[in-house]
Order: sequence, then C-alpha cells, then structure tokens
Amino acid sequence: MKLLNTLSRSLFLLALLASSVVATAQRFPRHELSSSTGLGPNWADHRVNNVVNRYNDRYDLEWDSSDFLITSPIVQNLEYHYRLNRQFAVGATMGWGISKECYTGHTFITDHKVECRSGSEQSRIFFFAPSFRYTWYTRGPIQLYSRVAVGVMRQHTKYDLNKRFYHVSYNDLHWTPISDNIYLPDQSYDDIKWKPTCQLTPVGFSVGSRFIRFFAELGYGCQGVYNMGVRLAY
Repeated sequence: MKLLNTLSRSLFLLALLASSVVATAQRFPRHELSSSTGLGPNWADHRVNNVVNRYNDRYDLEWDSSDFLITSPIVQNLEYHYRLNRQFAVGATMGWGISKECYTGHTFITDHKVECRSGSEQSRIFFFAPSFRYTWYTRGPIQLYSRVAVGVMRQHTKYDLNKRFYHVSYNDLHWTPISDNIYLPDQSYDDIKWKPTCQLTPVGFSVGSRFIRFFAELGYGCQGVYNMGVRLAY
C-alpha cells in the first residue's frame, strides 16, 4: 500500500511538472515595439504631384538635375502591437515623413538679359493609424504575415517660387547676376490638410528569436511600398 501511495504521488508530481513545462513552452511575449523606415511611392504623393505639375506648367519649370531628388516621402515609423494569440495582433502605428524636389527654368527677356526661375517643393507628413496583423505562416525563426492599418494623416505641402535676373555675355558664355534672389510669396503655395489614410501590406517577412526580430514588408499606403525595420517583444 505504501508503495502504491508513493507511486501515485510520484506520478502526480511528474504530471504536474510536465504540465508546467508545456504551459511554459506555450507562453510567448505579448507586447511588441517596432521601428522601421518606409520608402517608395506613398499615399501622400497624389497631392504633391498635383501642386508640382500645376506650378511647373504655369512657370515652365523642369526638374533641377543638380538637386538630390526625393519624390516620395522617406518615412520613419513607430509601432506597438499586442498579440492576442500566435496569429492575431492588434495595435497602432505612427510615422513622420518628408519629400523635397527642386525645379528651374529661364526666359530670355532681351538678347543679354535672362529671367531665371526656381521652384522648391517640400512636403511633410504625420500619421496615426490603428493596425491589425495576421500571421499566416510560421516555420522555425521565419514568419509571414499580412497587415492593414487605417487612420488619419496631416500633410503640410509648400511650393516656394523665386526668380533672379542675369546678364549673359556671349563672348565667354558667362551669366552674371544683376539682381538678388527674389522670393515671390504671392505666387507660392503653403497649405496644411488632414485626410484619411491607410497602409495595406499583403506580405510581411520576419526572422529572428522570440524577443528580437528583423522584418521587411511590401505594401502601399502612408508608410510607402518598402518598409524595413526591427521588432522587440517582451
């Protein structure tokens, strides 16, 4: 009888230990913080292109090839997600972005006098959007997922127009400035708009450990087309 009681207690303790190990194995970090950079065509491009095309057509301007061109915003993102289980996570994302372009054009007023015009576009965005993520493939350290975020964006768009006059010497093809750079505030553009925005990510890829993962996403919206960063879990 004593032997039976001892065996029973041993089996009970073994079962308790096994269940504890299984429960520990099933636990996973629930909270995730992510930082990433987004590149490529952006939700904000449509408004910027409308302003740029309108001014460039009106004042006969072309892209300044000597300028570093940022046609779509470079976006820095911060995200938080809470994992409901191993597949579903909810949270929010916010980000800041900037784009900048420069344009030039000129008109001969006389044979030796030229009016040079320059335009400078700058767009700054800020957005906040609740986010939902679904992980549909997990194999070892690799995960594939899809994500959607819907929220609001603040976009500040500016287009500054300037002009300057030059004297042209045809003997040495030298252009000499004969005026200061003149800012034209009445012919420039400065406006702030709030509008709905979203980010649709059909495919996201992440690799790493339970607590730190590197990820890359392909989608379209307020974060751009290509989004790459690091994710910490706790």
